[in-house]
Amino acid sequence: MNMKDEVRQGSGNVFADLELPDAEELNAKAQVAYRIRQILEEQRLTEKQAAAVLGIDQSRISTLLRGRLDGFSSDRLFRLLDGLARAIGVVIKPVGRACRQQEPARDVREFEQIFGGGRTGEPDDKAIEPALSRQNAFRKHAK
Repeated sequence: MNMKDEVRQGSGNVFADLELPDAEELNAKAQVAYRIRQILEEQRLTEKQAAAVLGIDQSRISTLLRGRLDGFSSDRLFRLLDGLARAIGVVIKPVGRACRQQEPARDVREFEQIFGGGRTGEPDDKAIEPALSRQNAFRKHAK
């Protein structure tokens, strides 16, 4: 490294730091692929076993585990997670001051309460009602 080289703090998204197009999507796909790899390691599945469980070719598993994600859409990666009995949740929250005031773990607990901790499925109506009540209260307060 040249003494004149500049060292700077990364943003947390290497794809954005490299100024690649679609950096956010690339980062999300990389995180999902990393989680899939962790799950396969936790379950001690070989590539062949993982391919059988997920219903794809062993060569595609190998490609995924090496981080070659060009042939995988985000949707396909989410379906693979589902095939590994993992729920996928999306958390939408405000940014800035309002975000700091919100209890972040509540979103995850609320998601698990509504959809259950395992596979995705039909929501539990009893769990949705309190969430909708809070949403309506927030709307009244915002007006």
